[in-house]
Amino acid sequence: MKPEFTKIEFDLHCKWETHPPVYRLYVNHEMFNERTYIWSGTQYLTEVLQLEAAPGKYTIRIENLSKGQFKMRNLKCTVGNAQILGNESFEILAA
Repeated sequence: MKPEFTKIEFDLHCKWETHPPVYRLYVNHEMFNERTYIWSGTQYLTEVLQLEAAPGKYTIRIENLSKGQFKMRNLKCTVGNAQILGNESFEILAA
């Protein structure tokens, strides 16, 4: 099947105390980034994933490399044709 361009966004919240936590973001088994989460309090980070991928189901996973509690919220497709399947998964649909 032909790859489709899709943009997926979500809000990433984190609770941490002393040292800013480090995390990796994966879509299925492919690592998209590794970051240090420096925001605190009620602030959060909006992650944007730009994918050129075949239609199918995909899962987003946060790997915590230090101390911190991560939560993904408001998963949505902002460009392309994708269906949100839950808090951490989506399906790219054929055009």
